[in-house]
Amino acid sequence: MRIEEGVRKRIYKTANEEVTGLDLNVATALANINRDADKTKDPSLAGIETLCFKATEEVDLEDASITLISVPVDKIEAWHRIQSRVMMELEKKLGKKVFLTRCHGAEDSADKKEAARKTLEDLAYPSEIVGRRTRFATDGKKTALVFLDREPSGISLSFLDEFAKKITGQETRFMAETEAV
Repeated sequence: MRIEEGVRKRIYKTANEEVTGLDLNVATALANINRDADKTKDPSLAGIETLCFKATEEVDLEDASITLISVPVDKIEAWHRIQSRVMMELEKKLGKKVFLTRCHGAEDSADKKEAARKTLEDLAYPSEIVGRRTRFATDGKKTALVFLDREPSGISLSFLDEFAKKITGQETRFMAETEAV
């Protein structure tokens, strides 16, 4: 299959890795957003031409379908600079909620824990994680409590809890700090 050059440069895969249909949809949407930004000279999308991703995944929750975009670790800063605007445009073009996370090659237990921590940071972005606790229930279940500096815009904390559990495999509860009275 022949892939347009502007679309292909968005997908950061080796020659033997297969490009999926969802990869092509996201890459095409990014190329279209870039083309539109060039036409309108939109400064809020400056730097979009350098954005690329490693993989995409469709995640189904009870009441929603989400596109998860995995980005190489060295490209995450470029994404974060214009993430709010790019995500809004991608959600319009793809017709579903879009989340961004960095690629993790977790091999051993310590790496998996660190990868889960980084994934939670990525899911909560642009909110900052200001604290973490692990709650142990009497029945042996563990719940990670994640405290954010503010409530994320556009999504509820319960939705974020459900999505984080699906992605990381661990029970997670996000909480936003409230103003002291």
